[in-house]
Amino acid sequence: MKKAFYFLNLIFLIFSACQGVNDLFNPKHQPQLSEEGVVVSQDQVMPQDTILAKITATNPLDGPLEFTWYADGGNFMPPTDQDSVFWIAPVKGGLYHLWVTVGNSDGTTESPKRQILVVSTSKPVVNILHPSENAYFTVGQTIAVDVKAEHANGIALVNLYVNGRLQAKSDQAANQIYTFQLTLDDGMVGKTVLKAEAIARNQMASKGTDSITILVGGIVAGGNEQR
Repeated sequence: MKKAFYFLNLIFLIFSACQGVNDLFNPKHQPQLSEEGVVVSQDQVMPQDTILAKITATNPLDGPLEFTWYADGGNFMPPTDQDSVFWIAPVKGGLYHLWVTVGNSDGTTESPKRQILVVSTSKPVVNILHPSENAYFTVGQTIAVDVKAEHANGIALVNLYVNGRLQAKSDQAANQIYTFQLTLDDGMVGKTVLKAEAIARNQMASKGTDSITILVGGIVAGGNEQR
């Protein structure tokens, strides 16, 4: 058994050495890409905009290079087998990526992915999760106002308005939920309108809103009666 084991190891070492010698005397010469990778005419566009993408590649061998372009959204305009290509952004906003593989007779080289931001023209989706419509509270209480805000390009800021006046701002969220601590005062007695306004993180600064009404009871001075 030991002899067989040593024999197999010897064969493996000889094979590895042969491969190393072969690689040494016959090295691979795949295409070489420029350090800047894929270059685009714009990296922030509107839906359905067209941009130019190109790659600089050299071939260590004789013969032509083969270019294959890829994207995780949108469409390419033919021809798509050259060192440059036109890409049409999709209708839906968000982050997309372009990349290319370049091949010759020895193999292929893949470029890093180039990120493209497609600006969504839609408004943010906003929902006040808590408190609920017509919930009842009393003056002096501190309540949590939870706002969920979403947008394809992300949310830059959420504003909370109380009866039309700006009360607080937040750019910090946990799982797309923005939480405000609101202390109810005498100016909110009766029907109080809470409005959340979310501003998208895009060049249009698109805005979306949601509103609810809560009921706030006051405390009569010198007693415990509510009004």
